[in-house]
Amino acid sequence: MGYLGELNFSALPFLTYMDLAIIAFEEKSRWIVLDVSNNKLTGRIPVEFGKLQQLELLNLSHNQFTGTIPSSIGSMDSLTTLDVSYNSLEGALPTGRLFHNASIGWFLHNKGLCGNLSGLPLCSSTPIMEHHQEGIHRLLVLAISIPVCIAIMILIFALVMILHKRKRPQLAAVTDTRDVLSVWNFDGNLVFEDITRATENFSDRYIIGSGVYGTVYKAQLLGGRLIAVKKLHPTEEMSDEKRFLSEIEVLMRIRHRSIVKLYGFCSHTRYKMRNLQRS
Repeated sequence: MGYLGELNFSALPFLTYMDLAIIAFEEKSRWIVLDVSNNKLTGRIPVEFGKLQQLELLNLSHNQFTGTIPSSIGSMDSLTTLDVSYNSLEGALPTGRLFHNASIGWFLHNKGLCGNLSGLPLCSSTPIMEHHQEGIHRLLVLAISIPVCIAIMILIFALVMILHKRKRPQLAAVTDTRDVLSVWNFDGNLVFEDITRATENFSDRYIIGSGVYGTVYKAQLLGGRLIAVKKLHPTEEMSDEKRFLSEIEVLMRIRHRSIVKLYGFCSHTRYKMRNLQRS
């Protein structure tokens, strides 16, 4: 093909379609200027433009081209001017000598072109920033949620311990109102004090019987149980502690409907008592 210098199809108001096949996209082509601006051309910019190794000016402005600028254009060493303003192009500018010193005016009013050119946004800045912000957000969520979970667990544990401690005094109070005459679990001092209180220090008002070996008193304990307390008379036989305990052991084992149940006993330096069920 011969040298054609300039091919200008700009400002054709009724041009809506142009078959660029009329241009021989071959390396030997010697187009210097190709201007198809101010038309209504649509579609993507042909990658074949990169074969025009002699082309110096390419004007595609004021059309409706979409997509990205072909990377093949970036390898055109002869190209000094590329005007793609007023289109709907997007994506990154190709790499190449042309785009290092390009004018921002060549790329104005497009859909979303980006690149390392003053006036255009950096292509990698937004994704990296969003990814960075997303990572920071996740770290903040973890940094807040983990201590909160630990604090909640500690709070729950503390509440359980507090409730447990509050129940223990209640259990102790219940224990204090237990049957003080339980044969297997009783406090001798508690029994003696309770009986002394219940009988007003063995007042005659509470006597319900008397015999050779002792006097029987009626006593109502703190828990409301009514029992008979037999206070033994001091005798030489009762001064034998070992004998007294042996008799108590025998009475504790006896179970007969005609014999009252022995709840317990109290051996004191002043008194010896048998605590019996009141029939």
